[in-house]
Amino acid sequence: MEVPRWARVHVEVFNGPSKVVGLTEGGLEVKRINGPFKAEAVQVLRGETLNGPVVLQGVQDEAHLQNVHGPLRVEPCPRELRGENVRGPVRIEDDAPRGRRIVLRVKGPVVIRVPADVPLHGRVQATQGIQVDMASAPTSTETLAGGGRSVAMWQAEDPEQALMLDLEVQGRVYIGPQGPTEWAADIPTGVEWLTRMARVFRGFGRVRRATPRVRRTASPSPDIREARMRVLRMLAEGKITVEQAEQLLNALEDEA
Repeated sequence: MEVPRWARVHVEVFNGPSKVVGLTEGGLEVKRINGPFKAEAVQVLRGETLNGPVVLQGVQDEAHLQNVHGPLRVEPCPRELRGENVRGPVRIEDDAPRGRRIVLRVKGPVVIRVPADVPLHGRVQATQGIQVDMASAPTSTETLAGGGRSVAMWQAEDPEQALMLDLEVQGRVYIGPQGPTEWAADIPTGVEWLTRMARVFRGFGRVRRATPRVRRTASPSPDIREARMRVLRMLAEGKITVEQAEQLLNALEDEA
């Protein structure tokens, strides 16, 4: 579907891989997407529930995501990035992040790759440690009792010329130019997740048998549809592998 670049697009529900490109003067509002999602060259993005990996590439002004069940990849960072309930690993890369604001509540590791000379401003809290390879050292650090949460804070002379951070992370955090090779390799990139998830959706609803059989054309029951969505949510949250998801979906197809 083609729309003008200044259009305001609203998506209620979409099942399957989806991609939106070129709303450079408009905006996109999404209620629910079940599957891999990519937004490219969009001025403003608001997402309520995204069940699957999310890639944001060239979102300009604002990205506000309320619930993400899967990995999140952002490059570069919009002027303001908010993720209120992200359940999956996060990667953010930006070569010119001054004046950007990142507000995240994440259950999973977070990697923010930015130049080492960029000043930081704000607060980062993580349950499994904070690694910072930046020229600006934190103005204060502490470890909170009862859970071992690490907290780092920065106070920039001019916050508007700094990368402004407000992070609460159940996992590890890295901020710097290179990335922590010892553990960041475990975080799949957006492209990797899109490829892996697309394999499942390409086979979604396909009957795989060794012997020929007449394919059913009746619509699946609501129970079967809900079971399929539970499988896809488990995959997006990393609870099962792609191969396990394929097996479960094929088993449900036999029952449909």
